[in-house]
Amino acid sequence: MRSFSTALLTVLSIKSTAAQVCSTEAKTLTTSCGYDVCGAYEPCLAYNITDCSTSGSTDSSSCTTVGDDECTYKCFRAFGAYNSDPTQFVFIVSYNEQNDSDDGIYATANNQIVTAIDQLTLSPQTTRVWIEGGGYQQTNKGKVVGLEFADDFLSSQSQVTSVSLVAMDLSTRIYDIPNMLPNSITELSPSNTLLRQFPSHVAALTNLMTLHLGGNYITTVNSSITWDKLVVLDLQQNSLTTFEGPFPGLTDLNLNGNNLSEIPAIVFSFQHLARFSIQNNSLSSRSFTESQITFLQRLASLDLTESDFQNPVNCSLSEQRVIGINNVVVCVSNRNINSTSSASSSSSESSDSSASSVPISGISYSSGSSSADNAPSGSGASILAATISTVFFVLIALTATALYYHKQRNKEKVNDVYNNMHRGSRKQPPLTIWDDEELLSLQVNCDDIDDIRVIGSGSVAVVWLVRYRSSVLLASKRLREDTECTQDFVDEIKLVSKLDHPNIVAFIGTAWTTGPDLQALFELVENGDLCSYLSPALPRYWTRVKLQLAVDVVEALVYVHAFTPPLVHRNLNSHNVLISTDMQAKLTDFGVSSSQYANRWLAPEIITGSSDYDQSADIFAFGILLSEFDTHLLPYEDAVGSNDNILQMVASGSLRPTFSDTCPPIILELAKQCMPQEPRDRPQALKIAYVLRTLQREAFNL
Repeated sequence: MRSFSTALLTVLSIKSTAAQVCSTEAKTLTTSCGYDVCGAYEPCLAYNITDCSTSGSTDSSSCTTVGDDECTYKCFRAFGAYNSDPTQFVFIVSYNEQNDSDDGIYATANNQIVTAIDQLTLSPQTTRVWIEGGGYQQTNKGKVVGLEFADDFLSSQSQVTSVSLVAMDLSTRIYDIPNMLPNSITELSPSNTLLRQFPSHVAALTNLMTLHLGGNYITTVNSSITWDKLVVLDLQQNSLTTFEGPFPGLTDLNLNGNNLSEIPAIVFSFQHLARFSIQNNSLSSRSFTESQITFLQRLASLDLTESDFQNPVNCSLSEQRVIGINNVVVCVSNRNINSTSSASSSSSESSDSSASSVPISGISYSSGSSSADNAPSGSGASILAATISTVFFVLIALTATALYYHKQRNKEKVNDVYNNMHRGSRKQPPLTIWDDEELLSLQVNCDDIDDIRVIGSGSVAVVWLVRYRSSVLLASKRLREDTECTQDFVDEIKLVSKLDHPNIVAFIGTAWTTGPDLQALFELVENGDLCSYLSPALPRYWTRVKLQLAVDVVEALVYVHAFTPPLVHRNLNSHNVLISTDMQAKLTDFGVSSSQYANRWLAPEIITGSSDYDQSADIFAFGILLSEFDTHLLPYEDAVGSNDNILQMVASGSLRPTFSDTCPPIILELAKQCMPQEPRDRPQALKIAYVLRTLQREAFNL
């Protein structure tokens, strides 16, 4: 009897002890707690009953005990922010510090409590899994949590297409990733995971196209790696010194914040590349072949700045090119040119490493004044006088060219439209656009136009980027809804439809469904406007490209002024000079209202209210453009006073734009000749074109 009692006490003692210990593995996040404990697919942690209150979780869920189970559970609502998105599973494992939390936005537990993640079973709706150490998208390179993952972590979840494992130590488990994840994933982000080698083995996930590896310590991507399907590769904030990986399908490559000394040569073989980032690398050379520069210029996005190069520009003006949205100046290398004459010519040209050594100003001209309101110097005047003696011969050729354009277009129609726009009132009421045969002949089908986004906006019109016939990108100009100048817009369309010059933005057609939605389609000029190009960060000395842009503008003026009577652009300013991808200037916006004329480019006669102005107003505006080319400042930006006071001083002749001390004297003299008070004292566009062309030949042997 005594032995039976002893045995019974022993059993009861064992049962009591077992009731105090949870059999589920502690500190492991799982989805296997059961529907009677947590909601469907909710992750949970199991604790001893006495431990739940000190779980360290920032989640608002309370501990749950079911029946006589010896475990107590804590459930987490992990479907996106505020548990509001069933397509996302987001779980944050905060650092041990108490201030690491997400304030209840995301399911969160402290790394002292969660040290492992078991196999997860997720909702059929869940396509994205994001598990991160620290805080959501708040990574600190090198600061990670420690987590163990089950070998079959997500392997059965074929609905999942994107997995992010961020700010955790995966250095010993990265080779197991292909077996831990489903083959369905197309995007993988093991960022800030202490990786030191490129994980080429994850290519075993045959549908993977996007790989984010930012914030690691990878030093080399070698040429033995092949991955045809990879489309997006993010390697920012690593330690790369070598990048040779052949990824022929890449469209996006991010190499920001590495230790690269040059743009990797393999990059220029990526024919599908559209977006390339390589900021914050110490690049040693600005020299590229012409084909490499063309490759970089054609990218939709190039993330690169002047400060990314260790050395300043050190090549002749004729060898300089501009790349990227930040207008970075690079040099053409002759590595792929066998011509010895080209090489010797290149080596003999002077360096342009600073604004004080400008080849144009090195020509034997007298030094000029820095202000355009001084009288022309004797030497400068003699230069222009000398050019006039030879202009006679050039006038014949240039006039013949202008006459050619006349023969290609119906001058009378152009002039009729122009006169309607700018001179007299109409004797007859205007036609509706449905009765206007000339406008109807320019019409294209609205159904062929797909809007993409707004790319420009003014007080009267908005410009949209559109796709025409599912293939060609164009610019679509449209009047604002609150404007009442449809007929003026019609006149503008008729005018530009008859202009045909390489330095004028090409008109494509017009479209409408009702009168108010009239739009004009133009070629897309992708490199922005001259005002943006002449940014303060760009070197301010006169380059071959800058001089060519000035020539392009004046040659467009030669063309429009050659009509009889001459057409007047009227809106000439740096916002209406667009720049193509091959650095060609093109005039746009032959405006329909004098109020559209940007007032700081106005000639004195227009400021004073005269309606009897001619093409000399464009010449005055071109002189102001020359000051912008030289200083990279907007007109009168350094002047003191209100806008009205500044315009009054311009109208009275007491104020003209300033020029830099390094401005080539011939440019300064030419600008002065463009901006006299009296319109009749300004030169014709043909004469200006000749002077600039002569300067081109002498400075650059063009």
